[in-house]
Amino acid sequence: MRSCNGAPSRAQRAPRLRLRRLLLAAAILVQATVLLGQTPRGQGNRYLGRLDTPVEGVLYTNLRTIDVLRDVAGRYHLMIGVSGVAIGDDSFHINVDVRRGTIRDVLDAVVREDARYHWELRRDGSISVTIGALLVLPDVPLQSVDIEGKRRIEMAKSMLGIPEVAGWLRDSRCLLDQIVAITGRPPREAATVTLHVRDEPLWAALNSAAMSSGQYFWSLVQYSDQPCRINLGL
Repeated sequence: MRSCNGAPSRAQRAPRLRLRRLLLAAAILVQATVLLGQTPRGQGNRYLGRLDTPVEGVLYTNLRTIDVLRDVAGRYHLMIGVSGVAIGDDSFHINVDVRRGTIRDVLDAVVREDARYHWELRRDGSISVTIGALLVLPDVPLQSVDIEGKRRIEMAKSMLGIPEVAGWLRDSRCLLDQIVAITGRPPREAATVTLHVRDEPLWAALNSAAMSSGQYFWSLVQYSDQPCRINLGL
């Protein structure tokens, strides 16, 4: 029914209004889903799908857990970051034997052997591994970082120049040391690191640094509490 002046009546307009509201709600939901699924800028999803890569004959015998994870990262070019609070000696050794499976199976085998560790997939496809209690430092947001051509063994010193990192360490009364794993041929302790990040957490910056140096692995672990000391492995 139309009104006297020929315009649609309220009853006729109601279904159209409901349809418009439904379409608007759907558009808002789609936009929210996209925003929630965004990855840190520059990271993309370059690692997605790596977990299902088939592997055969993966064997590690009597090695420290963190060394197994470092080797998995380098061997399969899968970004792995290890962080946490594990006070005390980290000399626990494990054995891993995956005769046929996937990289996911290898990671599952590692955490079965050493219950202090657990792993999860980050939204950019990289692997976050936690040992012991959660360490907040990797999630500290960074406003702007530019490191150009620094040697890998100088990264701890370079990180102390990042205001957000230095501020967190000061407020937490922690010291930052660096341990350098000499791996690969030729040794990569002299490899250079270049990274440029904007408005990303520290873990994303460490991912970029590890990619730049060709290691695909970093660790940020607190092993001592008196005084608080955090070791950076890159």
